[in-house]
Amino acid sequence: MIFLTGSTGFLGRHLVPLLKERGLQTRCLIRENSKTDCLGDSCEDKVIGDILNEASLKYCMRGVDTVIHLAGVRMETGPASFEGIFYLGTRHVVDVAKASGVKRFIFLSTYGARPKAKSRFHHFKWLAEEYLKHSGLKYTILRPTVIYGSSDHFVTRWARKLKVLPIVPILGKGGNLLQPIYVEDVARCVIQSLEDPAKSEKIYELGGPDRLAFRKIVRLIGEISGHRRRLFYWPLSWVKAFAYFMELLFPHPPFTSDEMLRWMEDRVCDHHVIEKEFGLKLTPFQEGLKKFLK
Repeated sequence: MIFLTGSTGFLGRHLVPLLKERGLQTRCLIRENSKTDCLGDSCEDKVIGDILNEASLKYCMRGVDTVIHLAGVRMETGPASFEGIFYLGTRHVVDVAKASGVKRFIFLSTYGARPKAKSRFHHFKWLAEEYLKHSGLKYTILRPTVIYGSSDHFVTRWARKLKVLPIVPILGKGGNLLQPIYVEDVARCVIQSLEDPAKSEKIYELGGPDRLAFRKIVRLIGEISGHRRRLFYWPLSWVKAFAYFMELLFPHPPFTSDEMLRWMEDRVCDHHVIEKEFGLKLTPFQEGLKKFLK
């Protein structure tokens, strides 16, 4: 039995049908009041619980031998903090998994997770990794650069901006390098991690086959969606001020200072390692865009 957190999230919605196709019995953790329409009939065993509530996890994780931990948040809003969700939440899942006799633990971290990171997002993901690594559980940690696909928070977000804005602002000079990876490729890496014992006690950085400047990515989204626009390059001093005031004014700001720190970094890795280790032919970025933007 597989226990899956984050099942209604972006990656979870793509992973659950693959698990069902392989005949893998999966129990999906659902937060109270979460919408589950996105899962369709792919997950028959749905349980209400919360990674911040150990008591609910103990009940939900009965009879489980494998955990896939995807749950996360994009930004800190209200009580949903990176420390709470990424670190404390992961600690709870790890502790209950260990007490329940779980044999494998797959953890979706992020590219850039490291000690002394400026971004709280990266810092608390790294702390969660360290806790798992020293737990005694057999683990695999996946660090995707940036995942894209239908209804994502990356390409879909920029496609909307390109559709409605005559001039589209981007951070700084847009020269930071990214290797976006298609969501179905990430889901297949999760499946491979489940099925291959040789991937235990390993950390993999997941990036697509194309290394592109951010401004090039935005232009490609515009070309393929049919909404080419002029780009306006925001000076970083403006971006910092904008993020600061958005966080003061809105409970759910469109952009935060922590996001700015993450987006200004390069996110690149050797994709040949993934193709070799996982036996995959990774989806080229333009091909992946055409699958859902057209």
